[in-house]
Amino acid sequence: MFIDLDHFKEVNDTLGHDVGDALLIESAKRIKQCVREVDSVARLGGDEFIVILTGVENGAGIDRVAQQIMQQLSLPFSLAQQVVHISASIGISLYPDDGLNIESLMKNSDQAMYRSKAQGRNCYQYFTQSMLATAQARMALIHVMRSSTTNSLFIIHYSLSTHSQP
Repeated sequence: MFIDLDHFKEVNDTLGHDVGDALLIESAKRIKQCVREVDSVARLGGDEFIVILTGVENGAGIDRVAQQIMQQLSLPFSLAQQVVHISASIGISLYPDDGLNIESLMKNSDQAMYRSKAQGRNCYQYFTQSMLATAQARMALIHVMRSSTTNSLFIIHYSLSTHSQP
């Protein structure tokens, strides 16, 4: 699971880095309470965490953990006499279906997390191959647009309307 705290930057910017740091510590504690001793929780950096669940036999167990993490992180945090509300966007990838090594599993769960954010945040998404295809198509389009701009292949046409609005 790749977890990103929704609206963490706003907390950091408005309440300060001390409160942001305290929020990260408390978030890590809450995430850790949602998993078993055999599972791993790590902070990757910023407001991103990763959870590795081991020996989970079915999707229901994964769904339960993801829902529990979202529920725990959506509860109010009392930090430095401030009440802070956040949520989490979670992306999930599965071994071996979505990757055979940690790099591909992390990349794919990161893609799924961004889909969670695009869906409105405070939700979780499983990685699908269509997410990878969409990302690859977007990268190809960006490459074509950049090379077209560099090679002056874009032409802009303006049209002035002579109709007046009442």
